[in-house]
Amino acid sequence: MKRLIPILYLLLMPSAIWAAEPWYYGVWTVVGSDSPGISAMTTEEAKSWDGSVAHYTADIAEFRKNECSDPVYRSTEQSAAEFYDYYRFDPAKLGIDGKSIETIEVGCPDDWIQPGSKLLKVDSRTAYTSWDGVYFKLNKR
Repeated sequence: MKRLIPILYLLLMPSAIWAAEPWYYGVWTVVGSDSPGISAMTTEEAKSWDGSVAHYTADIAEFRKNECSDPVYRSTEQSAAEFYDYYRFDPAKLGIDGKSIETIEVGCPDDWIQPGSKLLKVDSRTAYTSWDGVYFKLNKR
């Protein structure tokens, strides 16, 4: 019986220990872009970002030669109306449907204002990051 107690303890421990990583951790690739408003980039410049790779982990955030060691991730939720008020376009233009939109902001440890420093969640395998008015679609590998 004494041998069973440690085994039972491990089996009954909170499942948070085995919780999955956040949806945004991993390797992401730019697969396209959209400019729903005014953009400082030409279409050709935006297309040149296709295939760019981003990495987000507990130890590093990295996108297009911009790197942040020991990143701090902050998640916020906003309604579609709040999204529109901030970004000045309907999130449905990016395929973001639903009542709330999750945004991940990356700090290093403070503000890190670089391409890839903000993610707009579409679903657990699709997100957007913006730069110069262009919204780059990211697919998780």
